[in-house]
Amino acid sequence: MLPAVGGDTNALSTNLWVSKQAYNAAKGSLKAQYLYNADRRSGAAAFDPTTDRFDVTLGSRRLSLASGELIDVKGRFVFKTPKGTLPAVSLTVDPLKQIIKLSTKGDNLTDTLPGNLLNIIFLGDRGYQLMEFHDAKGKFKPALGFRNTSFVLAKGKVLARGGGIDTLSLGMLLADPAFAYTPGVSTLRFRLLIGGVPLVDRDFTNLGLSTESIDKGTGVLLFTLKILRDGSPVDTISKFGYKSSKGKLSLSMQNVDLSALPASQAHVMLELTIDAHSYSTSVTLFESKPGSYSTQMR
Repeated sequence: MLPAVGGDTNALSTNLWVSKQAYNAAKGSLKAQYLYNADRRSGAAAFDPTTDRFDVTLGSRRLSLASGELIDVKGRFVFKTPKGTLPAVSLTVDPLKQIIKLSTKGDNLTDTLPGNLLNIIFLGDRGYQLMEFHDAKGKFKPALGFRNTSFVLAKGKVLARGGGIDTLSLGMLLADPAFAYTPGVSTLRFRLLIGGVPLVDRDFTNLGLSTESIDKGTGVLLFTLKILRDGSPVDTISKFGYKSSKGKLSLSMQNVDLSALPASQAHVMLELTIDAHSYSTSVTLFESKPGSYSTQMR
């Protein structure tokens, strides 16, 4: 979400990830692909292109679509300018996979690079804001190109069978220009909440390990995190790993109790604390069969 007026955007987790982005002023072309987290439950909370606007700004380039301009094509929302129109714009918002794709041709792109470009997206009233560095060729490199914190759940699976033997497997993406970690000292903690009530709350600070290196291109300090074997019989961390160079973060747990997950659609908050920083996102999980949930929208 966008911060309140006066807030520090760098201290918040933006639940938007830039997977690919190329800004070419000379050719008048812009290409971008995003992964976002949002409330996708059926009803008033979910983005509805018939009543909600879509707006994206990258640097000085802005595209704004009023309600009704995006067309529903098998659950994906699509906009294309008529053939022969310049600039040519193609946009797809895919809530099934939490992906946004944007491309333009014959565009008037006026920002000077290399430099930082502000990227703002609105899906209805929900806003996302990122500051991103683009090189002289207009290319953005995740995860080191982010200038503020980005945190999303890319893929997730949950098996809620009851009896305290439930499992979860989460594939997340994290970029934080101020990331810091000291093994055995920095906090490692994971929580999964529904309506502010924690279903999982596990501190695993004592398990953390880390190696460090320097990125040759940028001089940025890189971290690779993993954990020791977890001997806890309850809320067991079976897998944890993070590479700050690419932003990929994985977490798997066994012997958890997720019996309180609602049937059909479960909108959960994920909160991960590393050192003094807490990263959070909210995402909807969908039940494909009894007790089996994933991020794939049904």
